[in-house]
Amino acid sequence: MEEVNSKILLCFNKEYSIADYNKDFRQGNKKRIARFIFDRFKERYIEPFKKNKNKNGFSMMAVACLMIEALESFYQGYENTKNKSKDCFITFFEHCDELKEFRGLEEDFYYHIRCGILHQAETRDGWKISRKKEFPLLNEKTRTINATKFLNQLEKYLISYSEKLENSDNTADIWKKFEKKMAAIIENCQEKPLMRTV
Repeated sequence: MEEVNSKILLCFNKEYSIADYNKDFRQGNKKRIARFIFDRFKERYIEPFKKNKNKNGFSMMAVACLMIEALESFYQGYENTKNKSKDCFITFFEHCDELKEFRGLEEDFYYHIRCGILHQAETRDGWKISRKKEFPLLNEKTRTINATKFLNQLEKYLISYSEKLENSDNTADIWKKFEKKMAAIIENCQEKPLMRTV
């Protein structure tokens, strides 16, 4: 197998490359790696909405769903989430204290929010998305999710996950799973032949 180009950036705003990650990993620099993962998620999923006055709750929730699945793949050590998407949402809400309001609603969220928005560009089964400040994070009675508050809570979870990485021993389970996912990400950076159909 060819070696992956170590100059490929894993995080653009902070210019953190595969070479940087490999060096930090060899040196056991947990602080820099934890900061990298925080920056990677924040620049891709959170910052675009903080700086955009034209944000929309549906696109915020679509991005939140991408973020949940990606974060959970790190947490579980999944190389990818093929045939595991539903499980990602179930286990994520089970351990994410920042979004504990959704415990018991994991499957509803998965089918009617995640699958509805990502596959049909709409919520299903009467679920609604709002950004109104006066709305709570979740109104179960009206089936309404406040996208702004949801993304804010997801950012708090990201902070918590990054801190757990930084403060855990390098041999802890959280690191073993993180390393497995990172190996898959680096492998995915390698160019492969295009799958053009004739």
